[in-house]
Amino acid sequence: MYKFLEYFFRHNEDGYTSFNMNMIRLAFVFGIFLAYKLRKQKTILKLLLILGLLFQISLMYWYKGADNIFLTEGLPLYHCRIATIMMAISYFSNRQKQARYFAWLGILGAFIAFMIPDPSKYLWPHITNLTYIGSHLTLVMTGTMILLNSSVRIDYRDIFKYTIIVNSLIFIANFIFSSNYGYLSKLPQALNIDLPKPLIFMAITGLITVCLGFFETDLWRVNRRILAKEPLN
Repeated sequence: MYKFLEYFFRHNEDGYTSFNMNMIRLAFVFGIFLAYKLRKQKTILKLLLILGLLFQISLMYWYKGADNIFLTEGLPLYHCRIATIMMAISYFSNRQKQARYFAWLGILGAFIAFMIPDPSKYLWPHITNLTYIGSHLTLVMTGTMILLNSSVRIDYRDIFKYTIIVNSLIFIANFIFSSNYGYLSKLPQALNIDLPKPLIFMAITGLITVCLGFFETDLWRVNRRILAKEPLN
């Protein structure tokens, strides 16, 4: 057991990953379907929100063992990590607008993470593999469940305000730690695009605002019809 844990939390990279991204993308779709089926199960939602936080704590614990990258990679400052934490805080404190925003942000972040994967270079099983898959799946499930049970609406102004706040905090952290949280300093290598940091900031802020605003405007009508047929308890 000790040897397994030592292997599971190892810090020496293998140089590549070993899980099947197509299967994970299929799990992404299944996660949305399952969340829809379980949308009225508030206890399951709460458990998934807590599980998402546990994934983040476990990942930070692993990063703490690598002091050279803890500040530049280990802090919960990527959009998906922020969405996981803030969605839970917003939900449990009954801040419905914030919960809705971070639910959308989490779903968008999980979609991008699985479509343009950038996992750590470790063979399965490893803590980074587990958290990469598990945290994004719980993120899309909790986000979907919150959206389907939300009775509020956010507009472009709300989305832009929240996005500016989140991205500004990330941008400042990147400046302090010389990091690349949220890919606001440098875009993922898979895109092979090199842009100045201010332009990246404006582009990502604009993209998040437009995408979430589009989702909210169109899917609100679908959500409203579901709520009309199935009143919340």
